[in-house]
Amino acid sequence: MHTEPALLLQHISDFIITHQLDGHAHLCVAVSGGADSMALAHLLMSWRKQRQQGPEIVVLHVNHGLRAEADEEEAHLRSIVEVWPNTRFVALAWQGDKPDSRIQEQARTARYALMQNWMAAHKARALFVAHHADDQAETFLIRLCAGSGLDGLAAMQIQSKADDNSFVYRPLLSFPHSVCEAYCRSLGVVWNEDPSNKNLNYQRPRLRDGRALLEAEGLSNKRLAATAERLSRAREALDQWRDDFIDRHMRDETRGVSVPYQSWIELPDDIKIRVLSALAKRLNQNSAYPPSLEKIEAIVADLKADAAFPRQSFFKLLWSRSITENRIYLERERAV
Repeated sequence: MHTEPALLLQHISDFIITHQLDGHAHLCVAVSGGADSMALAHLLMSWRKQRQQGPEIVVLHVNHGLRAEADEEEAHLRSIVEVWPNTRFVALAWQGDKPDSRIQEQARTARYALMQNWMAAHKARALFVAHHADDQAETFLIRLCAGSGLDGLAAMQIQSKADDNSFVYRPLLSFPHSVCEAYCRSLGVVWNEDPSNKNLNYQRPRLRDGRALLEAEGLSNKRLAATAERLSRAREALDQWRDDFIDRHMRDETRGVSVPYQSWIELPDDIKIRVLSALAKRLNQNSAYPPSLEKIEAIVADLKADAAFPRQSFFKLLWSRSITENRIYLERERAV
C-alpha cells in the first residue's frame, strides 16, 4: 500500500476537523522515536504549519530507562523536534525500580500514566498515538493467545476514552506500518529502530516473525484487522443493550448499586456478564484493570444456580442477592 505524503496529510487534516480537535489548545502525540510515531508527529506538525494557527503540537516522549541508549535517543529526538514550528518536546521519565517480568506490559502502563498526568496538569485533552493496521492484527493475535473474549478480540478504536477529561486518537489504524516508513523516507524524517521490536523474548516480535507463515495460510494482517473490526461492531451492539438495561433498572444504594434479579436473569448470558462487569467498573473506577472475566462468569453461574447466593468479596466490592427484595447488590467494601 502506497500513500503519497500529501494524501496522508489530507487524511490527518480531515481527521482533526471531523473530531473537532482544531480548537484545542494542545494536541499531544506519543512519540517513541520509531517510524510510526515520527510519521504521526510530523504529520501533526505539518498540519499545524499549513494551517498557520491553532493548537500547539506537544510531543510526549517517555524514557523508560530500560536500555543504555535511551538517554542518547531522547537527546537525538529532542534535537529533531525542537526545530519544528509550533511544536514542544516534553520528555517524561519512568522513575524507580523496573520489573523483572511482564516488562513491556508494565512499561506501557507506566507510559500512559506519565502522559496522562502531564496532560491533566496542562489541561490537554487529546492524545494521538500511532497504532496502525499491523498493530491491530498483532493485538488480535496476542489477545487470542490469552483466551480473550469478544471485548479483547474487538478492534482498537479510532477514538477511546482515556479518563474523564481526555481521549486517545488513532488516525493511522487503516494504514500499515509500511506507509509510515515510506512517509518518513520521502520527507527525510529520521527515526530510531527499537531493538526490542526484534527481540524474540517478547511475544509481539515472535508473532511478527511468524507473519509470513500466517499470511501463507490466508491469515494476513488485513484480514485479521477486518475480523477485529467486525467483532468491534458486535461489541458496540451488545454494549448498547447493556447500557439500556442499566439505565432502566439500576438503582443507587448507600454504598453501591443494585439491579432487579428477575429482569437480569431474563437477559442472555453475555449481557448478564456485561451488566455486572460494567457496574463493578463503575464502582471501582480507580482500578487499572477491568474485573476478571472468568470471575464475573463464575458469579453469573452462581447467581443462576443458587437462589441463596452466599455473599462474596471480589474487585473490592461485596456481591450479594436479597431474596426478599429479589435484587442483586454490589457494594463498596469498607476501608479497614
